[in-house]
Amino acid sequence: PPHFTLDPLLGEPEEDPELGLRCAHWPYGGELKFPVGVLDVPSRQEQRPLVLDLAGRQGHLALVGAPQSGKSTFLRTAMLSAMLTHTPDELQFYAIDMGGGALHGLADAPHVAGVAGRRDDERVRRVLAEVSRLVNARERMFRDLGIQSAAELRARRAAGDLPEGVRSADIVLAVDNWAALHEADEDAVSTLTEIATRGLGVGVHLWLTANRWAEIRVNLRDNIPARLELWLNDPSESEISRPSARALGQSVPGRGLTPPGLVHHIALPRLDDGTTGDPGSDGVSGL
Repeated sequence: PPHFTLDPLLGEPEEDPELGLRCAHWPYGGELKFPVGVLDVPSRQEQRPLVLDLAGRQGHLALVGAPQSGKSTFLRTAMLSAMLTHTPDELQFYAIDMGGGALHGLADAPHVAGVAGRRDDERVRRVLAEVSRLVNARERMFRDLGIQSAAELRARRAAGDLPEGVRSADIVLAVDNWAALHEADEDAVSTLTEIATRGLGVGVHLWLTANRWAEIRVNLRDNIPARLELWLNDPSESEISRPSARALGQSVPGRGLTPPGLVHHIALPRLDDGTTGDPGSDGVSGL
């Protein structure tokens, strides 16, 4: 269909006395795995969930697509899906919205530490500085507590084997419209490159969106292992599969490619059936 919601992937949220509002239908809650859409696999004649795994190959993620192809919707969907399958003690977000302001609607969610926008340069700099400080603080904490890896941090967090007051949740910095951030703050390149280089080892992750792969400098792009595309204005610029990008063409918003060239479709950030109102916005405030 031209659009669908998270409902068939996550099911109805339920109130858990210890974990809060949670989609228990998803079997990997708390494991840093959550669905963001559907992946079409013609060779197997099946469709299966498109899953982000922050503890695996999708620790950092770059999403590239033409304007109005669904990049901001992807970030909202990914953040909401993560929130409905994790507590704020397990996963937290910072966001820099240099696009149309779609991420500001998530600012009051308990998992969101802060959202900065294009009209507040000082707040953008504070968010970048805060996440950079978190990486430094985590490295000191790992040394002081004898923690060897982010996986060990998660295991000790789950076992309750950390000092009281230690901020141990995995942290995601989501940047919508990388080119606009780079234009507004040239120092952002070095800051995000440092976060991408050192962050995965201490449970700090980076998501960013751009209109073209060429907008993301090579030294930053090389430190981002996971890549997704939505439809592109110029299919020859695809870094996943140029033949598949040409076949996809200028498709409906939310549809794109994942390696090695399979078609995916991103779900809308809502849990109803998506048949009423604006499919891109209704339901977010309620969630």
